Amino acid sequence: MAIEGYNLHAWYYELSHASFTEDIDFYKTKLDPPPQTILELGCGSGRVLLPLAEQGHACWGLDNAREMLDLARKKIERLTGNLQVTLIQGDMANFNLGRTFDTIIIPHNTFMHLNSVEWRPCLRAVRRHLAPTGRLLIDLINPYQLLALEDQPTPQIEATFIDPRDQQEVVQSASYSLHEEGMAFHLNWLFEKKGEKTAEISAIYTVRLPHQLQLGLKQTGFQLIKMGGNYDGDDFVEASERLILEATRSDR
Repeated sequence: MAIEGYNLHAWYYELSHASFTEDIDFYKTKLDPPPQTILELGCGSGRVLLPLAEQGHACWGLDNAREMLDLARKKIERLTGNLQVTLIQGDMANFNLGRTFDTIIIPHNTFMHLNSVEWRPCLRAVRRHLAPTGRLLIDLINPYQLLALEDQPTPQIEATFIDPRDQQEVVQSASYSLHEEGMAFHLNWLFEKKGEKTAEISAIYTVRLPHQLQLGLKQTGFQLIKMGGNYDGDDFVEASERLILEATRSDR
C-alpha cells in the first residue's frame, strides 16, 4: 500500500479527519438492527467503526498502521458501555481472520490506496470473509472528479484546526498531481505551525472507473447491487460527489 507518513504522523491525520462525519449515518442506515458483525478495512483511529460499535454491533477493525490503532484503543478507553471491538494490525490486501462477517465496509477512499496488484486480492479476501447473505460497501471519491482536476504542484491551504496538546493552530495544505500512466493520483499534505513544517503525509490513490470496478467485483465473486452517488442514496451519475459500491456474494 503506497502510503508514507501515516504511522509517524497519525496524530495529525486523526485531527484533520475528525470533523468528517457525513458517512457515519449512511453506514448506520445500511446495517440491519444490532447485533450485526462488521469488519472495517482501513479502520484507522476508529472514526467510523466506533460509532457503529456504540450502536450495539460487534465490530472488527483491520489497519496496517499500529499508531492509528493505538489512537483507536485510547478512544475506546474513554467511551462508556460494553463495546464489542476487536482491532487487528494487518494488510487489507492479504488477511485471514478465520471467520465471516455480516457486513464489510471500506470507507472514504481507503480502497484507492490499493495498487493494480493489490486490489483484486483484497476483494478475494473480502469474499472469503463475507457471510453468504452479507454485504460489501466501498466508498470512493467520484473518479471523474479526480481526472478533471488540474495538477496543483504548489501547496494550497485546505483547512486549519487546533492541536489540543499545545492549543496551537495547525495549517493543513495540499498539493497533488495525476500520473495518467497507471491512473495514479499523488497527494501530499503539509502541516505547519507558525509557518514551520511539523508533519507531512504523502499518499498515492489509484483511480479506477466504474466499469473497471464492476468487472473486478464480478471476477472476484461479487454481484454489484447498487452504485450510489452520495450518502443520501441517490444513484451514481458522472457528476456525483461519491462512488459508493454495494455488493453481495454472487452465489447468494
